[in-house]
Amino acid sequence: MFIVYRASGADFDPQQFAATYKLDRCSFWLRWEPNRPGKSAPQTSGFRLPLPDAKTGPEAVLLIRTFIKGGEDWLEALIGQGVHSEVDVGLTVGSEATFTASVTFDPSFLGELARHQIGLVCSAYPSSD
Repeated sequence: MFIVYRASGADFDPQQFAATYKLDRCSFWLRWEPNRPGKSAPQTSGFRLPLPDAKTGPEAVLLIRTFIKGGEDWLEALIGQGVHSEVDVGLTVGSEATFTASVTFDPSFLGELARHQIGLVCSAYPSSD
């Protein structure tokens, strides 16, 4: 499973924010700057921060919880700036041999995300099999 944290806002300077809080491994997009030819420019600026991959659902939940606990100061700063944030759990789906097991998000985990105003996204990616 691929796990990515994203934060974005219309009046948000993601590069300055990442530098202030020493967030490494971020990639950025900037409002009104197209990031690919033929694509429209984004309406927000933001950053993408990959978390380690997880092999199982419980491992994914533990990684996200650890990430939140380690980033509580800057997560609160994002809330204060009105920045939207989400964690995206990418699941590989495909043939029976590569089909992903189900991932359970218990109420306490969902409550933790809600307390930090972090949305939960689950994306499906086709396997290469």
